[in-house]
Amino acid sequence: MENDKIQTMTTWFRNWFLDTKVVAILLISLLILLNFLVFSKVMYMFHFVKEFLGVVALPIIMAGILFYLLNPLIDMMERKKIKRAWGIALVFAVISG
Repeated sequence: MENDKIQTMTTWFRNWFLDTKVVAILLISLLILLNFLVFSKVMYMFHFVKEFLGVVALPIIMAGILFYLLNPLIDMMERKKIKRAWGIALVFAVISG
């Protein structure tokens, strides 16, 4: 009985301050801004990551684009009884000239 009274009892502070969406939005905004501040202070530590991704990201992205563009062509060649490896070699030979 006493536990039920404690669990259901709410204060005016909880009702008018903690349960509002405005406070939740303000707290989330504050945390996001705090993250920006912290990352701006330690950004120099991630300079090597930026350099590495600058070199590695473009070939990976291009490979993904080529895969999704050429996969239907390779699948069609497989349906025509051309082995996948030969189809890939043929497509790359045609692309490279």
